[in-house]
Amino acid sequence: MSENRLDVYRELCSSYRAIDEFRAKLLAFLPFATGGGIFLLLNKDIVSSSDFTRFFAPIGIFGFLITLGLFAYEIYGIKKCAALIVAGQQIENWLRSDGQFMSRPREAFGFINEPFASGWLSSGILI
Repeated sequence: MSENRLDVYRELCSSYRAIDEFRAKLLAFLPFATGGGIFLLLNKDIVSSSDFTRFFAPIGIFGFLITLGLFAYEIYGIKKCAALIVAGQQIENWLRSDGQFMSRPREAFGFINEPFASGWLSSGILI
């Protein structure tokens, strides 16, 4: 029975790390996308071209929808991670172990946690 819980715990840790890794990669990609958008908006040759200006509104709408989709995916990821943390804490309790889920910090400075950081980041992107 204890070996089964240990196997479940290993899979749970793998799932948690995979979600965390994907979110970090997505976050690392964000500055490149933002930088590309800023370059396009500040490039005088592109902005002054009448052929390209007609695409600003559709590109803006597309970017907004993609950002909104990423935000929704991030909210889902937060909920999924929270469920994995609760399950991990239960298994660590059963195993009488002080692992990564029981000893993890709740937040930084009393208010900075995953939902707060995600909302802050995404609200800045949506503006």
